[in-house]
Amino acid sequence: MMTDRAICICVVGTRPEVIKMAAVIARLGESDWARPFIVSIGQHAELLDRAMADFGLVADHHIAIDRNRGSILEVASQAMDRLDALLEGLDPACVIAQGDTTTVMAASLEFAEWHSKDLVVRESMTGVVPCAGVSACFSHRAIDALRQERAGEVFSTTSLTEDYDIAFRLAKMGMREIFVRLPISLVVEAVGPDGMPEITRRSMPVATREFFPEDFRAAYRQLARWLLGIAFQGWTQHGWEGNLGAKYFFLRDRKGLITAPAAILAYFAMFSLLVGHGLFQFLPQAERPPYALLGSDLYRTLLWVNLILLGNRLVQRTLFTTRIYGIWQGLMAGPRMIVSNLLNFFATLRAAAIFARHKATGKPIVWDKTTHSYPFQIASGVARLPG
Repeated sequence: MMTDRAICICVVGTRPEVIKMAAVIARLGESDWARPFIVSIGQHAELLDRAMADFGLVADHHIAIDRNRGSILEVASQAMDRLDALLEGLDPACVIAQGDTTTVMAASLEFAEWHSKDLVVRESMTGVVPCAGVSACFSHRAIDALRQERAGEVFSTTSLTEDYDIAFRLAKMGMREIFVRLPISLVVEAVGPDGMPEITRRSMPVATREFFPEDFRAAYRQLARWLLGIAFQGWTQHGWEGNLGAKYFFLRDRKGLITAPAAILAYFAMFSLLVGHGLFQFLPQAERPPYALLGSDLYRTLLWVNLILLGNRLVQRTLFTTRIYGIWQGLMAGPRMIVSNLLNFFATLRAAAIFARHKATGKPIVWDKTTHSYPFQIASGVARLPG
């Protein structure tokens, strides 16, 4: 009987979400235990309605959003408030949502190391898990506490990285935060080089996936927004609170303001040294000027220490990237560090300029949205859950 089936609320707000949720909704509808209840949120109403029609989906409930008022976080607050009322009325067995989380660290491949190592260590040392670039879940108790803290505003509408900010707000309330690595088995159906079907099984962690902007300007603008939210606004709003471990990770979050320009300065110094050394080769040995510092024992010691640390960094980046993305992407992790340093440099300049203008003029810092695309296939095949 229809009434005996558990209600599963499926929330969609944009066209990419419909594309990714359609198969889940269809599978739930075919089951004998669940009844999908589709809730559409008018974030992008016209595109959403078109995508729903393409998949033959009809919303059971529509939440109207005022897109002409306020920032993207105020839009999120509207949706949260109205969803809460709906949940209380329906009392569903589960709520399924797939959304866009755009706050990560440096570039998309750095997620592997960040989420396989850094967040795990951060949780154990500080108890704070910034929900940046992950599929985050919040308890009803946490949502209620956040709403009460700021008179109904769940997400901070003044922060450019609300998913980073919310972790520290919850920690101050004494809420427990954990980082969960949950792999699931996927069946990948593809067509092989010989035209015959190929079926393979892969185990992948549950996570939000998206492609980082490939255009250089869009990429450093995206990074600049994260720096504004994490480094500048995070410093202003959260200071250096917490134990020694918390202060250490605050330092890691903000060190890019110094290390990004320093890395480019080091590249320039290394390039100048190589050019100068090459030009010296055209001079007779007796006329070549001696190196005052580079020939010292201190320089050689620092060089070896630096090479060892760099080697350790490359090994870790390669291992963690290979674990998630495969050996080819793992081998490319080292060269991509140079690209990341260039992106971070331009992002730091942009973020510092925007923040300085904000402090000097009082002009609000606005959301600088960049375009992302969302993968719906794995490799050259289509993935589905087994069973």
